Parts: sequence; C-alpha cells; structure tokens
Amino acid sequence: MGASFERIIIIMLENSTRQDVLNNTYMRKLRKKGVSLANAYGVTHSSQPNYIASTGGDTLGFLDDTPGYAKWIYSKPSDDPQPPPVNHIADLLEAQGLTWKNYAEDLPVGYTAECAKYYHGYTAACAKLYHDYTAECAKLYPGILPIPSATPSFLPATPPIPPDQGHFARKHVPFLSYPNVVTNPDRLANIVHADQFEKDLKAGTLPHYSWYTPNMIHDGHSLTPDQKKADPKDTNRHTNIANIATFLEGFLGEDPVAKFPAGTLIVVTFDEAYPYCDPYEIYTLLIGDMLEAGTTRFEPYNHYSMLRSVEINFNLGSLNRNDASALPWWFLRPQICLEMKQKSKFSIRAIWKKISAITFMKSKG
Repeated sequence: MGASFERIIIIMLENSTRQDVLNNTYMRKLRKKGVSLANAYGVTHSSQPNYIASTGGDTLGFLDDTPGYAKWIYSKPSDDPQPPPVNHIADLLEAQGLTWKNYAEDLPVGYTAECAKYYHGYTAACAKLYHDYTAECAKLYPGILPIPSATPSFLPATPPIPPDQGHFARKHVPFLSYPNVVTNPDRLANIVHADQFEKDLKAGTLPHYSWYTPNMIHDGHSLTPDQKKADPKDTNRHTNIANIATFLEGFLGEDPVAKFPAGTLIVVTFDEAYPYCDPYEIYTLLIGDMLEAGTTRFEPYNHYSMLRSVEINFNLGSLNRNDASALPWWFLRPQICLEMKQKSKFSIRAIWKKISAITFMKSKG
C-alpha cells in the first residue's frame, strides 16, 4: 500500500528546544531506537497553528491559540459566498480509501457531539439572521438589487466551542478544527478517546494514519498540581520533559519496532521550540523497521515536510499549499524521482504521438 511504510503514528509534544529534550536521559536513549532529524523546525508560534499546518498545509487563519475553525483567509464572502470546504490530509486519505483516526487523551465524554451541536446551531442561527437581514433590505429598499451578499457585521464571527476540561486541550486535536469533520458524523467518529488506541493495536485495526494527542501533562505543556507548587511559574522545562519521557516510555515500550505491526512508522516530534526564539529547532525522531536505528539526518525539515512525506508515501497528491513544495523525508525521494520519471515518460509519449499524427496527416496530404 505505502511506498515505504504501511501506517504512520504521529505524536506531537509541546514547547521544547532540541537541546533541552536531549538533556533528558530517556530521550537521549530513545534517539538510539530511531533516526534523529538534527535540523527539524517548528513552523510558527504559538502551538495551534503548528497542528493545523501539519494536517492542512497552511495555518488556515490560525494566528494563535484562540479557539476557532480552519477557514479560507484570501477570499471575501462577496467573492464567493459559499467557498468550498477547507480540505486537509484526511480528505486525501479518504479519497484513496485509506483510514485515519485522531486519538485524544482525556477527551471528555460527549465532547465531539457538543462540538457538532454548537456548530450546527451556529450555522442555523446565522442562516436565520441572514435571511431576516436580506428580507429587511428588500423591504426597505425595494427594487434595489443585488441584496448585499457580504456577511453582516452583527453575525457572530465564529461558532461557539465547548471549553477544555481537565488536562484536555482542543487546540492539540487538529481534526476538531475542520468544519467538514465536525459537521459529518461518520468523520467525527474518527476522533476518539486515547483508550481506543491500545484496543485497536491489539485487534490489529490501527488505521493507516494515526494522530495521537497526549494530554497536557504527557505532552509537556503543563505541570501536575504538585509540580506546579514546586515551580509556580512553570519555568523548569526539565520537569515537563521528564513527564514526556515517562509517557513515551509507557507508550512505546522497551522495543517500539517490536510492539507495533511491521511497516509502522512512528513520529515523535514537537510543535515548536521554547523559549520562543530563533532557531526554532525541535526534537524529531522517526522510528520504524524500514529505517536504520541510531542514525542522524541533517537535511532541513519542518511540519510541512512531515505532511508531504505522508502524501508521497500513500500516493495522495497534495493539498497544493505549503506541503506541495516541502522537502519530504530522505527515504521517500526515490519515490518522487519515480513519479517524475513516469510523468516524464507519459509526457514524452503523448508529445511523440501528437508529432507522429501530424507527420502522418502531412504525408497523406
């Protein structure tokens, strides 16, 4: 199915420089189990846009961690009152008959249903307000057409979003930010509590594409209440990274390659570096039986590279955003060369046929 791997599991962690991560004994040891990317970078600050970039090929209107939905930012309602849905990696996977899931730790019971309810309620309310608005315009100004198509300023800017609970953070569950997921019950069912991951692993039903969202303690974003007391300003990244190490040790086991099915690629990466300054170097490790463990690569990669690599591996095409021009991981470059060679052959063959046809017609004439 895949050019180099049959399934991918992406684990995105939070806010650490590569050097701070490597100061942790376990994280240094873990590096020997995979291929370390020595020049991997986050895309931007803050966290949420990095998650959207990794799945959508662009930050899609997200500038910070403010709750919202992915949207087109280069078009006005008057230009296109009904723009096409904002697509993402799940759209490309489904188009090829491939499966995906977003596993989320501490996902509150009923949370995804609440998201759908709020979104549908918002769109229904907007539709009614807009209908009333246009009707009033027609009544006050009869015969003046067209009635304004731009969204009236009194409409709410974005659908209401259920609040986070406990150590769960919606901003770290990227597929909850795509309207064409939240409004589709079948697709929304792919966002599940992380407890389902071990069940799927045991049953041999892991999807082709898994995004695993740890909770805010396990991903290193926050501290436990007791840790917070010891460090009220949350300045000791060593404690946060120790929490990450504890989580990964349990999640990956002693031998990640043996724990997961053959052909599984595991990506351990971070959204961005902290402190928030250049260079934005992040720890990224690729683990899988198709790679040479204990090695290091020095090519420059970022989150768009990860997205592009998934697209190439599964022959998905691209989203035609920043992913299309991103550098894929080194082991997928031969696949690009093969695709280019095949396209080149087809092009030359097509051109030759046209030339032959023209020559034939001239000879007949």
